[in-house]
Amino acid sequence: MNMYNPMISVVTVSLNAEKSIERTINSVIGQTYPYIEYIVIDGGSFDKTVEIIKKYEDKIKYWISEKDKGIYDAMNKGIFYASGEYINFLNAGDYFINRNVISDIFLNIKKDYLIICGDTYISYPIGGKVNFAKKILYSMPTYHQSMFFHKDVFKEFGRYNLKYRLGAEFDIWQRVFLKHKEKILLVNCIVSVNNLEGLSNKNPINSVREKINISSSNISNKLILSIYKCIYFLEIIKLVILKFLKKWKIFYRILEKWNRVIIFLKKI
Repeated sequence: MNMYNPMISVVTVSLNAEKSIERTINSVIGQTYPYIEYIVIDGGSFDKTVEIIKKYEDKIKYWISEKDKGIYDAMNKGIFYASGEYINFLNAGDYFINRNVISDIFLNIKKDYLIICGDTYISYPIGGKVNFAKKILYSMPTYHQSMFFHKDVFKEFGRYNLKYRLGAEFDIWQRVFLKHKEKILLVNCIVSVNNLEGLSNKNPINSVREKINISSSNISNKLILSIYKCIYFLEIIKLVILKFLKKWKIFYRILEKWNRVIIFLKKI
């Protein structure tokens, strides 16, 4: 196997992330892989985020703080300033699983992959779980924090489409998958830790609706598209049920407390 040492551009997008960005920065600049350039795109934070970025600016190739049109606009800026062969988007609040993970991946692969996907550890207030990368057409294979995009992806397919507020990265993924499935590599390791604070996680139903629109644009085979529309429809039903159960659970707790109040008042 031919070994090579590509330059990796790590892009961090931030906005008012004073509580979390320092951990993200340290997880990047602490990597043992020697060929990393670090880019930070801040959306015009008005807390102490910029102060923290300036603290590490000798370790950052390029950073900027200015108002943008959303996360994908900021990520597009990162693509513009990146000169690496591969680009990774590690948002503020997320971090690499350990200091050797990029070395472990890029010191042991060939050059001809368009996307390299690893597993993601999803953190919760209590505990967490691993999201295992999968080659699938109807959804993202993993979280973008654990994906490395070759620069040729954006040369061939363009940058993120800003008309998609929640699913622009899924749009890129799906188009690469449809045309170059064989040039996607799954690596068997956890790459990053995701805190699940992204827009798509906060708006899961709208995210699935965007996937329907994106797939309708990208998939020409009507049978496959119909199958995936059914999958998306079932996903929306599941999310609606979960949302209802969550509200019902809250209502049940309120009712339970109210009953306790009534019982207490009856005793007076």
